[in-house]
Amino acid sequence: MTKSNFRQWISTLIRNALILCFLTSSLPAFTEECDEYIGAGILPYVVLDDGSINVLLAHEQGRGWSSFGGGPKMLAPGKGVQSRCETRRETAIREAIEESRRVLSRQVLASAMKTAAIYPKQYGRRDFLTYVVAIPPTDISHFTSNTVPAHDPGYHETNALGWVALDELLRLVKANQNEAVIPSINNAGLYRHFHRGLRDELKTGDVKLFKP
Repeated sequence: MTKSNFRQWISTLIRNALILCFLTSSLPAFTEECDEYIGAGILPYVVLDDGSINVLLAHEQGRGWSSFGGGPKMLAPGKGVQSRCETRRETAIREAIEESRRVLSRQVLASAMKTAAIYPKQYGRRDFLTYVVAIPPTDISHFTSNTVPAHDPGYHETNALGWVALDELLRLVKANQNEAVIPSINNAGLYRHFHRGLRDELKTGDVKLFKP
């Protein structure tokens, strides 16, 4: 390598290092990932007039039926505020709104989460936290098939919503095999991670996640 080429190589290396330092310090939203926790979600339910409980589940193609949830995102910096990772509550609310295709509202979820049961109750940095929230009766009639309506662009994370009676959900969770949750829609079973998380919680003997 000639002296001229060496100087050019050193110059390029320094320039790239300076660019990387600038991006790291000035644009953290593009260089950082949220790794404080795996994710968070919401398991909504409604108490009917007779005191029985129905639980709202979301179906994702290739996975099955589960709660509404996902991983955290970085929040972009604002005026005088640095970027930061979403809190567990923020992740749960955002994911529930997206995956319910806005059937669930921010106002309802934020209010319900103030008194929501949470599982796992003892959790660590890498746990997926689920908020079990009571919601008002909610119309999902436009979202109970496997086809996402044409007027619903951008919300293809779930392809169906469905109500399941609490007693039936608990039976399915405790079953030895993964049975169809809502046969009238698609004969799919529970998503394995949701299934395992709720089953592990029920093994503690505490089924007070749902309040009549």
